Amino acid sequence: ISGVLLTGKKSETVNAIKEGFVTFSGFYRGFGQVVFVQASNKLMYVYTGLENISVNKGDKVKFGDKIGTLGIDMHSGKPQLNFMVFKNGSPTDPAKAPRG
Repeated sequence: ISGVLLTGKKSETVNAIKEGFVTFSGFYRGFGQVVFVQASNKLMYVYTGLENISVNKGDKVKFGDKIGTLGIDMHSGKPQLNFMVFKNGSPTDPAKAPRG
C-alpha cells in the first residue's frame, strides 16, 4: 500500500484536506482507527492511525474540518498518520491529489 507518513504530536488535530463524504469511520484491521472520505472528484482520501475519530459514516466534511486526532502508529510506535489516496481502487500519489 502506498501513501505518505506524516509525523506530528500525539493527540494533534487531523483535518480533512478535501471536501467529501465519510464512507467509513472506525477500526480497520492493520491500520487502527481510520476515516475514508470520498470526494466529488472520485478520489478516496484515507487517514489511518487516528487516536480518536470526530466524524461518522455519511457525514459531509469540508476542507479543514477536524476528522480526528493523531494516534500512535501500530508499526513504528510513533505518532504519525498514514495518508493514502485511491482512484478507482488503485493507490495514487497523495502529493498529486487535489486539495481544498
